[in-house]
Amino acid sequence: MRDFILFFLIILSLTERMFSLKIGPMGIGLFDIALVFSFLYLLVKNKIVIKRLYLFFILYYVLSNIFIFIFINDKVSFTSIISVPLKLILVSYLANKIVLSKKYVQIAVITFSLLLLGLITISDGGITDIYLLNRNETISYLLALIFLLPESRNKLRFYLIFLLLISSFIVQSRQLVIGITFSSLIYGFIYFKKSLKYIPVLSVFGFLSVTLFNYYYSGLDSYNKRRYEFSSIEDRTRGDRIRYLNILWGLENSINSIFIGHGSGSYVRLNPYNKVAHNSYITLLFENGIIGLGLFIFLLIDSKPIKSNKMSFYIFFIMVTQLLFIESIGKFAIYLYFIKSNHNKKNKIK
Repeated sequence: MRDFILFFLIILSLTERMFSLKIGPMGIGLFDIALVFSFLYLLVKNKIVIKRLYLFFILYYVLSNIFIFIFINDKVSFTSIISVPLKLILVSYLANKIVLSKKYVQIAVITFSLLLLGLITISDGGITDIYLLNRNETISYLLALIFLLPESRNKLRFYLIFLLLISSFIVQSRQLVIGITFSSLIYGFIYFKKSLKYIPVLSVFGFLSVTLFNYYYSGLDSYNKRRYEFSSIEDRTRGDRIRYLNILWGLENSINSIFIGHGSGSYVRLNPYNKVAHNSYITLLFENGIIGLGLFIFLLIDSKPIKSNKMSFYIFFIMVTQLLFIESIGKFAIYLYFIKSNHNKKNKIK
């Protein structure tokens, strides 16, 4: 039952564009409602457990946002002040309770299949005109699902990564390709001697990938070709120019409150473009300051798989690169990595 709940929460977390409850200016999704009820259940049953590092992050996150709201600006998202601590509490509970059984794997694969179908058909890069899912966000959840699978299923994980890579080309998303490239470099550097024997296989795979990509690229129109070009900002579309300028704005204005930031949710509310950064690191720097960004990096380091779990290690660094393309702290995908890593370590306190 607990395994089912975990994957049910993943489905709920992607329904923001479809279902939400409006309370004044705030929109509360089904996932947030489920999160609150989960917390109340754990509170009543006295089952709340949490790691010291998570507890420290929660204290900083809540207190700094309250301080910012009182003394710096009122553009703070109160829902995030509540939801982020609840997610970390849920992480600690699920990490201690999930069992990596055959049934768990079956439910994970079914969930992966449903999300993959949604990515191809109803994402903003899919084959239909129905844009209920964000492709980059959906890809991040699909990769997290692969990470959640046990190390004993590495062959299955490899097949699913390959399937996800093909699907990312279909929806014209670059993030997975860049993530795999970066993670491969890290993997090759750490396991240099062991990687040498795979050079012939990788060379053939690389040649086939480039050939297929060139065939795919030649069929794109000029608008979609720009996703894979590294031209100057002036040669880009208006949307791309705004994205670059939006990120530059975030970097330049982070120094105005460099230590504790401008408050969670303030990036989109304060910038002149009224858009998110689509970059977790820049968003955290602007909203939560150097301290918040540093604590988040500690959370990532704490969740890093051991080197002997090579496939998990490889997927983890794909995720680290994906954070350059998505917002993470407010979404559930990044917490799935915390769940799996803490399940292996079982390092918690009451």
